Amino acid sequence: MRNRIKCMLCQDIVESTHRHDFKSCKCGACSVDGGNNYKRMLFDKPEIIRILEDDNSEHEIVIPKDRLQRLEEKQEPEQIIEDIPKKKPNRKELRGILDEMIKSVEALPPHAMTDPLNQYDYSSFLMILHSILELDPDDV
Repeated sequence: MRNRIKCMLCQDIVESTHRHDFKSCKCGACSVDGGNNYKRMLFDKPEIIRILEDDNSEHEIVIPKDRLQRLEEKQEPEQIIEDIPKKKPNRKELRGILDEMIKSVEALPPHAMTDPLNQYDYSSFLMILHSILELDPDDV
């Protein structure tokens, strides 16, 4: 289950691939966070985003009228957090997460490869590595 949205203002597709992966669109109107742990979406108005499903279908976000009215009164950006059921990933899923992290790093431009690693990236790597080593050999 992917955690991604499409900004209807700049047409940018934004995806969060792991827990501390906070991403914003090019124009800054919307953001997504949480990877596969939770879905957190931030935006000014619900009509500026579309949620993208795994099959690339799009759908609008629906916010109850009473909640929308409260948000308009506060004049604050919307924030939605959707819990994803917590199941312990198996070894194959964890290797897949590591593969995605490797692909993300390999896709960086050459100048970014010399930038220092931030602590969120390092922490995410260590958590995944710990989870893999913690698994029983029978978990495949």
